[in-house]
Amino acid sequence: MHQYTVAVVDDRSEIRVQLREYLETYEKEHRCILKTELFDTGEELLRVYDQEEYPFEILILDVELPGVSGVEIARQIRKKDSDVSIIFLTGYDRYALDAFRVGAMGYFMKPIQYVSLKAKISEAILKIDYINELHQKQQKYLTVINHYQQVQIEISQIIYIEKHRNLCIIHCQGVEYACYISLYRLYKQLPMREFCYCHQGYVVNFTKVRSVGKTDLLMESLDRVPLSRRYYKELHLRKIQEVVGYQELLMETKRRTGNK
Repeated sequence: MHQYTVAVVDDRSEIRVQLREYLETYEKEHRCILKTELFDTGEELLRVYDQEEYPFEILILDVELPGVSGVEIARQIRKKDSDVSIIFLTGYDRYALDAFRVGAMGYFMKPIQYVSLKAKISEAILKIDYINELHQKQQKYLTVINHYQQVQIEISQIIYIEKHRNLCIIHCQGVEYACYISLYRLYKQLPMREFCYCHQGYVVNFTKVRSVGKTDLLMESLDRVPLSRRYYKELHLRKIQEVVGYQELLMETKRRTGNK
């Protein structure tokens, strides 16, 4: 199940709550995870960007925020992140030109309608997926800093990645790498067809999963990786589909070759 990071910035608590509820509805309808954080000022959002390089993929910004306006917040963030999808929330059409000047995907009007929000989120996700897929096709190696040295790890050799406090430990066959980077940022650099979350603190290379248990995954390396209830159904079904697909391929090969 794909995961996307969203920041909602509005000074009115009822608007923030409504947007979170709409985003939760979107998750259920589209089988994705929208990891959402709520802010009541733009300054709070900027402080997060000062601490982390690319914390969010989608920003929903109220234009008329107290203190620094939503447009100015977007302008400052755009200097740091050219790919982030920005959607403005406003009560007035007159801000449309300002929105496009900072490379926003557009805006929707108050009072908020779920249909309008859904359309903009879907558009943003299409853009994110395209950028990620383009990046993944170009990349066969993951570059990280391990013990103060830059190393390149062949992505196909990664078995799983484990979050340990403020470290991520990348497990390969016979070797491990430790780096100070968020698990989510590592995950977004990996091919989504092969890598997936199985637990809040673990990402696995699903091609190296031997079996799916109730509470853990057995990897080819014979390591057992925790499996949370949240991901069990999805990964269990995925393994069944993988096995069925292999059996159908085997039967078709036997049929073509005349073997029983």
